Amino acid sequence: MRVLALSNERPAGADPDIPWALGALQSEGIVTDYMVYSTPERVAALGEGGAAIELADLSSRLSPDAVIFFHSGSCLFTDDGLSLIRSACPDAVWLYREGDPFQRWTLPYPRRALSTAKRCAAAFLFCDGYLARRLRRSGTGIVTYAPSWVNPDRFSHVWSDDAHHEHDVVFIGNNVQSRMRHIPGARERVRLVALLQQRYGNRLAIYGRGWSGPGVQGTCSFDEIPAVYSRSRVAVGIDHLVGSYQFSNRLPIALSSGIPLAHSSFDGVEQILPGLSPMQFYEDASSALSAIDSLIELSSAEVKALSDREHHLAETSFRCDRILRFMLQVGLSVREKGGPAQVRNPWLGDAGLLGLNQR
Repeated sequence: MRVLALSNERPAGADPDIPWALGALQSEGIVTDYMVYSTPERVAALGEGGAAIELADLSSRLSPDAVIFFHSGSCLFTDDGLSLIRSACPDAVWLYREGDPFQRWTLPYPRRALSTAKRCAAAFLFCDGYLARRLRRSGTGIVTYAPSWVNPDRFSHVWSDDAHHEHDVVFIGNNVQSRMRHIPGARERVRLVALLQQRYGNRLAIYGRGWSGPGVQGTCSFDEIPAVYSRSRVAVGIDHLVGSYQFSNRLPIALSSGIPLAHSSFDGVEQILPGLSPMQFYEDASSALSAIDSLIELSSAEVKALSDREHHLAETSFRCDRILRFMLQVGLSVREKGGPAQVRNPWLGDAGLLGLNQR
């Protein structure tokens, strides 16, 4: 299967996960050839029309079986540009993956991106809600669930109970509270950090922009996360929830690293994260402290078993190559059989043939 992947990365190469996943599938014989196109960078260099001409030429040479648009940042083409690209690969199935928490009022979905998404045979979203409904109404063929992913090569199992831990608790995330617009969960995140600082003081490490007070360490790039987790005993996470099944990529990154994780709960957590302990998930900032303390108090044997379960779950459910394989399976089924009759969503179980599309 030949794949043309349109990324939202800028500059080119900023997101290594897409080529890593395609390379892994190529080594398995699922993908025979692939190309990753940095849409924002090429549009900035050539303009939208020039980028569409370039992409049409690349498509003619690659002759892809599947074209995948990754995130709305890759959907920068006009209807004329999209028609030109489509004419260069008329037999390819178009797929779309989105991982941003769009909302009708606070973060509306870009209109130009909708022009691309509605031309796709299938859209893979990391939550149900506003965007799933909008894409269904627009005519996108299939709207289903695919969770945030992790690249096991970048985020391996680095955590050990036997290592020296500089901090009992680590939190990674920016302060996104704004006076200009309401961001779901922003106030709860601020409240969580304040409670963490009161409870753990200098035993706490906080990474991200916009914070002040005890434990603040400055910013942390994604590639620095493994080292941060290896130096900490417990991680705590919280997400801006806008729909069922939603969590950011920081959750599977933490699971893959093996660090004991306390995380905000979400609708569908038992289904999406089987095998983890209910004590790891909290409903509000106040109950987060109990979840963290419970993890800190685990025996060495208990915490090692938990760490191994987390890493195993990341490996079996959230690896980027496994998620991309599912997307291509759906695309291939549509391309060859006219519909995904033989494909089931591996995360949603009994929620329907392809999950969100059936709700």
